[in-house]
Amino acid sequence: MQYSYELKSKARSSNST
Repeated sequence: MQYSYELKSKARSSNST
């Protein structure tokens, strides 16, 4: 479960640019 959460967090951080 935390894996999916981290993936979303990383994707968001990358898309924050």
